Amino acid sequence: MKKILVGAITIGVILGSGSSFAAADELDSISKNENTIQSISASTTKSITTNQFNKVYAAMKKYEGTPYKYGGNSPKTGFDCSGLIQWGYGTQGIKLPRTAQDQYNKTTRIARSALQPG
Repeated sequence: MKKILVGAITIGVILGSGSSFAAADELDSISKNENTIQSISASTTKSITTNQFNKVYAAMKKYEGTPYKYGGNSPKTGFDCSGLIQWGYGTQGIKLPRTAQDQYNKTTRIARSALQPG
């Protein structure tokens, strides 16, 4: 369960950062074989403030240790990874797709050549 929660929170950090940039020295650790980095499309989501992200993180952190529930998306039923992310961001009025695949499908490819520091 801890691995799932850590993974879900990691996805939340990536989604919540509001940035599509990676430091040059991080690129190789992100992907040695890929030519692109995934980023949430600005046309499908708004940026999230640090304050909002801290609230999302705090809301999700309260459920650390909750048993994994396939298809779960609420504190009452339990969570799966994408359900936790959707629910957590929903606490701040940010709507995300329900499934991990749909969350992935809302990303936009950014070419390495278009990346900027920041």
